[in-house]
Amino acid sequence: PEGFSWGDFYITTHILVLKVYKKWPDISIGVGIKSASGSKLDAARHTDTPGYCLVLGVGKRFYTTSSTLRSIDVYSRVGFYAYQTYMLNHRQNDAILYGAGIDLEIGKVRIGNQLTGYYGYLNNGDRPLVYRMILKPSLARKISGYLMFQQGLHDFNFTTARLALIWNLSFKGLSVEDL
Repeated sequence: PEGFSWGDFYITTHILVLKVYKKWPDISIGVGIKSASGSKLDAARHTDTPGYCLVLGVGKRFYTTSSTLRSIDVYSRVGFYAYQTYMLNHRQNDAILYGAGIDLEIGKVRIGNQLTGYYGYLNNGDRPLVYRMILKPSLARKISGYLMFQQGLHDFNFTTARLALIWNLSFKGLSVEDL
């Protein structure tokens, strides 16, 4: 393929319902939509199918007394994912979203392990299951980053590695993290 391709837009929000109670987990609700605005569909870069999802997330942080292992985060999510298909007998694929993970904060490094996917009812490659491991060191106040390894386990035959360096900007006392 040659030239420039414009992609689909994903817009999501997460609403924190319950946070930082000693005995209760944190609870959030997520809502997301996906546009059908991609171009160069013949190059298989995007899809011409809108979709939406609703997700319930639950997580809890446990602090340890160890000087090395500082905290353990356990979290999971479950939800509903629907997207349009162009099949005449199935105009939409509905799927159950799921995921679970555990993060360990060891010294100044956070190590995350996640298993996530969705389970569609068509059984035509719509049941991807993915494992992710994320290493996130604590670098500096305005600089962060991570190293991620992702392995598809079912219906996602790809292995991915990602290295990210993030520079946190602030404008006249307002940090991007405050937005």
